[in-house]
Amino acid sequence: MRNYFGTIVVLFVLTSSLMAQDPNAHWPMDVRDNPSADKTPDIIGENHATLYPSGGPPPVFSEGVTGNAVWLSNSTTGDPNVDQYIRVDNFVDEELSIGTGDATWTWWYRKEDAPINGETPWIESLPNAVGTKGYTIYHREVSPNEGIDMYIIDSPPVSTKSDWGNFMFTVGQWYHLAVVRDYDENAETDTYTLYIDGEVAGVPSVQTGQSDPLEIDELGSDIWIGKRKPDVWGQEFEINGGIDDVRIFFEPLSQAEVKSVMFEGRVDIVETDGDTLVNEDGLTDTFNLVLLNPPTGRVIFEPTYDTSQVQLSPEILTFNLAGPNSIEVTVSAVNDAIAEGFHNSTVTYNSINDPNFSDYDLTYLDSSTTLTVDIVDNDIADFSIIESGDSTDLDESGDPNEDTYEVVLGFQPKGEIRIAITTDGQTTVDPVELIFQPGDWFVPQTVSVSVIDDGDSEGPHISTITNLAKGGAYEGISKDVLANVTDNERYCGDGGHEYYLMDVNRDCYVDMTDFSLMTSDWLKCSHPFYPEVCNADAND
Repeated sequence: MRNYFGTIVVLFVLTSSLMAQDPNAHWPMDVRDNPSADKTPDIIGENHATLYPSGGPPPVFSEGVTGNAVWLSNSTTGDPNVDQYIRVDNFVDEELSIGTGDATWTWWYRKEDAPINGETPWIESLPNAVGTKGYTIYHREVSPNEGIDMYIIDSPPVSTKSDWGNFMFTVGQWYHLAVVRDYDENAETDTYTLYIDGEVAGVPSVQTGQSDPLEIDELGSDIWIGKRKPDVWGQEFEINGGIDDVRIFFEPLSQAEVKSVMFEGRVDIVETDGDTLVNEDGLTDTFNLVLLNPPTGRVIFEPTYDTSQVQLSPEILTFNLAGPNSIEVTVSAVNDAIAEGFHNSTVTYNSINDPNFSDYDLTYLDSSTTLTVDIVDNDIADFSIIESGDSTDLDESGDPNEDTYEVVLGFQPKGEIRIAITTDGQTTVDPVELIFQPGDWFVPQTVSVSVIDDGDSEGPHISTITNLAKGGAYEGISKDVLANVTDNERYCGDGGHEYYLMDVNRDCYVDMTDFSLMTSDWLKCSHPFYPEVCNADAND
C-alpha cells in the first residue's frame, strides 16, 4: 500500500442477508498444507484431508469457485484406472460427531466427464463400530435408478435411502449442493432436504425411527470425498471432475443460510494494482466486480452508498449470459467543504431481480458484497484564536485582572468538536470547555482569562493557556495563548525596596562578583598611601 497524503485504503467484505454460523469442518481445497504429505487442511480443526494416491499422479489444484478446487480421476490423468480421491482420517482428539443428528453438508461440484461405473460419489463415511451410523451421498446416472441419493447406513448393506429424483449435471458448469438433516427428537424422524444452487431439489425425504445420531467416532471412521469404498460396494465409484469448498455443519441450515454459504466467494472485487487510492483533490482509481461463476442469465447489481462521500461510474452493473463476467467501476471522492480528516464510507452492491427481464439468473439473488472506503480529506482541520487587542494582558493589582480571547473553527466538522482549556496555575479561564456543532462551527466563542494574585515576587512573567481540540478531524490539535502578567509584589530595584546588604554592584544578586568588589575595596582601605579612597568609600 502506498502511503502519502491523499491515500485511500479499500477493504472488501463479502456479506449476505443471513449468514450461517461457522462450519465444524471446512476444506476450502485451495492448497496443500504440506506438499510432501499431500494434505489439504481443514481450516476449522485438525481433520486435514489426504490426497490419494500419494505415490502416483495426485489430484491437482486448479481454478475453482472459491480460489482453487481439487480435480479428481481421469479428468486430470486421462487414466480411469488411477485412483484419485480425498480422505479425512478421523483423529482421536478431533472427533467429528454430528451429535443430536442435525447436520448440513455443503460442497461445489463440476462434472468434466462421465463418472466411473455410472455413479458420482461426493461424501461418504461408513460406520466402523457397533452403535454408530454412517452415510453416503452420491449421484447415479445409470437407469433405471437415476437420481441423487443419500443412504444412512447402520452397517452395510442395511440402510435408509433418501431419493430426491434425477438431476442431470451439465459438463463444465459448477453447481453448489447442500444436504440438510433436520432431526425431530419428539417424533424420532429425520427430514433430509437437498439444495442445488440454493433451491430445494425434489421433495424432502422424511425418515422415521432415526433416534441415533450420525457419528464419525474416534474408533476410526473416515470421510471419503470423491470416492466410495470399493471393498464395501464391490465396484469403483469415483468423481470425474472438480470438487471445492466442502463444509460440515452440526446444525440444520435454513435455505437462506445455505444460500449465504453458496454466495460466499462467488462475487468478488478485484482492486487495480492491489489497492485503491482516491482523494478529494481528484485522484481516482478503479476496481472490478467479478462473477466467479458464469451466469446462466441476466444478473444485475445495484449499489447503495452515500453520494455525499463518493461517486461511482457506472452505478448499475448488468451481467449477461454472453459475458463478460467482470465490470470495471471508477470510484472518486466528493470534494466537500467539511473537515473530516481520514474518514470512511461504504458501498454495498446488492443483486436485484428486475421484473422487466425474464432471463434473470435467480441463483445470484440475495448475493451482495460491501466495500469500505477510507478517504483522506483535503480540508485541513484547524481553529483560530483571536486575542482582544492582539494580546492578552493581565495585572495582579487589578488593572486589568481579566482579558478575553475568541476561538473559532476553520472548517465545518462532521460531528461535535470540544476544545478543553487548561492553564499553568497562574490564571483561570471561563469556560473550561468550548463545544462546536456542525451548525455553529463558524460562530466565535469567547474565553475569559483572569489572573491569580499570588504572594510571589516574580516580576513580569508569562502564563500559558492551552486549548486542546477533541473529536473528528480536529482530534489532538492544540494551540496556546501566552498571557502577559504584571506582578504586584515589589522586587529588587523597585523604588522603596532596598537592595540586598551584600549586593555591592546593585544587580539584585549576591554572588562572587560582589565578593570580589568588596575584597578590592577592603584592600584599598588598608593601603597606607591612599587614605582618601578608604575615606570616600566609607561614606557609602
